[in-house]
Amino acid sequence: NFQATVSHKVILSGESKQVISFEDAAVNSSHFNYLEITNTSNEGVTFESVAYVTNGLASTVSQINNSHNIHIANRFSIDEGNWPFDLTIAGSVSLEKNQEIVGNLYLDNSLNLNGFNLTVNGNVEQHAGILQMAGGYLTIGGDYRMQIPDDSTDSGYTFSNGFLKMTNPNDYMLVHGDFYMDSRYGGFDSHSSSSYYIYNGDWLIAGTLELKGDFTQLSTSTTDVVSYLERYYPHENFQSTGEHQVILYGSAEFEDPESSFFNDPDG
Repeated sequence: NFQATVSHKVILSGESKQVISFEDAAVNSSHFNYLEITNTSNEGVTFESVAYVTNGLASTVSQINNSHNIHIANRFSIDEGNWPFDLTIAGSVSLEKNQEIVGNLYLDNSLNLNGFNLTVNGNVEQHAGILQMAGGYLTIGGDYRMQIPDDSTDSGYTFSNGFLKMTNPNDYMLVHGDFYMDSRYGGFDSHSSSSYYIYNGDWLIAGTLELKGDFTQLSTSTTDVVSYLERYYPHENFQSTGEHQVILYGSAEFEDPESSFFNDPDG
């Protein structure tokens, strides 16, 4: 019953605390279209539930609580400056211009840099989807994790359903913190259908991955073949080949050194 579309804009301009809550938040259910937050109170705006934003955000100086509950879908555009809090990508989107996220970025779906620069001052957690450089430049001030938080594990994380795609010579990914690869997908045939191959092994073939911290490859998802239609090779989830280059300043640890590897490490 709240599906804002086309050019509809919501402005949260309260002078006291505002609370946002959707019982049926989804791209195809209830959501904001364009969201602007100008709340002037010290309490600011609290997102008690997930809130989907489908057509852009305006930068803000307001206080925002639980900002990770803001889920971007359909269009990734932050107008009039950077985004000073955390943000979640929940629908497949492409950059339209250079952007900066001051907080953490959570990827629950695909992000295409589309030749632009993306700076994330915090951490990047990739839970699912394809992170595609596409000739762009990604700078991460903290850690990059191809993992999903899981409190039941000793490390606090489990495997991701995501992919890292670097196939353009101009692709550049700079991580100032540590790098964790723990995708369930790997190798060159993670799906039996020729029309729907999904893997990491054939997608690290060009560009540069520069790591100021440590590198860790994991295969938390130990299952290789789930069914005839779905194949997973987590032991092969980091196979750097072709012209892909890794510049490493820290240490490297492979859980599967015989099947995951660097192509041309330097550092």
